[in-house]
Amino acid sequence: MASKDLINLMTKLYQGRYNVFSINISSKRVGDSFTTVASVVLAKGEEKITLQSTEWDFIKYLVELRGVVDVDGEYRFKPVKNLEQYNADAEHLLDIDKSKLKNAADDLRSKKFEFTYNPPKIIDEFLKSERNVKNKKFLPLKRDYHYILAGAFLMSKEMLKLNKRLEDKYPDAKKIIDAADKVMKSFRPTGNPIKDYKFYRKYLTFDIDELGDRMSTQLRDADDIVKEFIRRSKVDANIAIPRMMNTYANFLEILSPMLNLLRIGLELRRGDNSPNKHCELVENIRIIKSDTEFGPLFGCLDEQIRHASAHASFRIDKAVRKVYLMDERGNKGKIVGTYTFDELTNMINLMNNQFFPVIYPTIALFDTETLDLLLVSREYQYRLLALGNC
Repeated sequence: MASKDLINLMTKLYQGRYNVFSINISSKRVGDSFTTVASVVLAKGEEKITLQSTEWDFIKYLVELRGVVDVDGEYRFKPVKNLEQYNADAEHLLDIDKSKLKNAADDLRSKKFEFTYNPPKIIDEFLKSERNVKNKKFLPLKRDYHYILAGAFLMSKEMLKLNKRLEDKYPDAKKIIDAADKVMKSFRPTGNPIKDYKFYRKYLTFDIDELGDRMSTQLRDADDIVKEFIRRSKVDANIAIPRMMNTYANFLEILSPMLNLLRIGLELRRGDNSPNKHCELVENIRIIKSDTEFGPLFGCLDEQIRHASAHASFRIDKAVRKVYLMDERGNKGKIVGTYTFDELTNMINLMNNQFFPVIYPTIALFDTETLDLLLVSREYQYRLLALGNC
């Protein structure tokens, strides 16, 4: 039969919703002998209470608790089903000399090991619910931990190389890269890798890889247009401007979800802890450009150019070398924007040669870095120790 002390402890844990904050097992002298005493500090919010007992079942329960992390990234002492498995898993995850990581990277490069699942997607699902530690479908996250980590590091290495090449190719874009990087770091408000990862992923509303494929397609198309203009030497404004505006419109369309993410980052940076998850493109651009610190770096963004191109609602006046952006809604169209040929060309060139080529890689690098920080963290590894054993 359980002792009164153990029953009291269980009542506090399972009915009172306390968590084990710390454990201390010590011996004290009683006459000519020694007795073992267990003390446990229980916490609930800011409240802490201490229980102490010499009862063997009370001591045994505490001794067999193991450190794990809950779905919110908080360290907890929990009973585990199999102490030997817990210790074996801890040994499996441990990689002091990085030999496991190196071997995993070699296996990935040689294709000796290939993933049959998408690690980031299954990690996202795993971290959604506390109950998922009981679901066997997530066991590959623990089994393949070193392969997942190696894959993430290899991806980060490639992204770093790409960003370096972009900085070399577009030196004037470095200020945009630095600004975007500072803004994105707003998605790491707590310093807890699990909390920050989940917070960031909550606001990520697009598929990074799919967007990268779309971006590559548009860059090839834009490059082909430039080559065609060079080949023809001289192109009439009535042909060149619509094609340039169309490229700009396509770029801005692809940028739309990334601008939404940047807008969220800026609002977080300004102190809004719960910004809107989605705003329309025109509102995102307005907020971004109004930022006193970074707004001037985003000056090449103009939703009216995209809208005018998409709806063929613009007028070119070669006599005065101006382009009028029109809003044709209603009975009578109205001019909503005016650019000289030089202003429009400069605007589009800034988009093509400074902004568009670097925003995606900068955000993609942040994305991989956020995954890296999660994977190497003590919190995530202790979360894996709970998987299949709590």
